Amino acid sequence: MRKGSRTRPAATGGVAPTEAPLTPIQRWYLDGRRPGDPLRFTMTQRPELAPGTDLSALGEAVDAVVRRHAALRTGSAARATTAGVRKSCRNPRTGSSRTTT
Repeated sequence: MRKGSRTRPAATGGVAPTEAPLTPIQRWYLDGRRPGDPLRFTMTQRPELAPGTDLSALGEAVDAVVRRHAALRTGSAARATTAGVRKSCRNPRTGSSRTTT
């Protein structure tokens, strides 16, 4: 999307799976956890924003990216039959729960 443009490109793809195998990094993390540690795997960054950044537009852009890419809406859950599965979960910014792109 170009600066100042409100036209969004059409999303491509179909229905995202609700479950998938863990990625290698997720499996590594779960295998290396200490007993009793919370089940959390997050990667964060804190960018420096230019003065005058439109926070509302930035929030809308982040929400659009999260809606478009199922991998950004995933969490893991342990099961007795497997080491874990990956599945769709709630978007913490919008509270929505989506499994489609």
